Amino acid sequence: MGPIPVFVISLERTPERLATMARQLDALRVPFMWIKAIDGRQLSEPELRRIMPRPNNLLLRYPLTAGQIASTASHRLSIERISESGADFACVMEDDGQLDSTFPDFLDRDWLASLPPFDILKLASDWAGRRDDLAVPIASRSARQVCVPLHPSYSARCYVLSRKGAGNALRRLRVIDDTTDFMIFRRPMTSMRFLDVRPIVVGLTGAETTQRNSGRDAPAPWWRPMLSWAPHRLVLMDRKVRRYLAFARTLGAGGFRRLEVVPLEVRRSGAATSQAARSLPAA
Repeated sequence: MGPIPVFVISLERTPERLATMARQLDALRVPFMWIKAIDGRQLSEPELRRIMPRPNNLLLRYPLTAGQIASTASHRLSIERISESGADFACVMEDDGQLDSTFPDFLDRDWLASLPPFDILKLASDWAGRRDDLAVPIASRSARQVCVPLHPSYSARCYVLSRKGAGNALRRLRVIDDTTDFMIFRRPMTSMRFLDVRPIVVGLTGAETTQRNSGRDAPAPWWRPMLSWAPHRLVLMDRKVRRYLAFARTLGAGGFRRLEVVPLEVRRSGAATSQAARSLPAA
């Protein structure tokens, strides 16, 4: 059956990032298609509001930046392309991934079809705490374990979608109200089934983010964090409940008894895992 389609999201104004990914993929003999990322810098205020109708939603601790909104919309665009293609499986990547030599092994259509039914298989993850290491191993590949995670991890850097998963992800992203990390993984649809690979297959190149994650691109009055505190705490609880339900959807209630520590072993360029974890938002 051969390898599955690979889509790389990259901004037109950062050709060096796409070139870095192209060199890695070419060296591994993995063909790919470029998805021209939506550029938050080029979006007007009305365009941003069409993408995210409720930018000042108090469920968010802070408003999203234009780059974060555009990034989520870019992932939605990529998944739309996958859904339209009718592919059984496809891979979505951002342009800051450091590929392990085993990366092509996880793009084999026959092998993916042999796994238990899944919506998303994550090949990249960002570690946020010890609970992210809890998982149930169900298969192995290239000296790595394929697991059902208790908590689908941060990072939309690289993931494989099944055909059904693409449809479910599009339904989840129909109305954008948060980043891709939260909408798909940390506050998931409870009907979705998640798998991941441990240790991860796609690390970070160390390239700076293009999303402008600071508040400068989405200014807010000083009182907003106080006003949003209580609604946001409710969202944190909702996120955890959703992740537990998604886990139970995959393995049933008995899966909680099978949990064990399977480290993600996130390796980063230029920063220790613990330092990077401290920069992540609350789970």
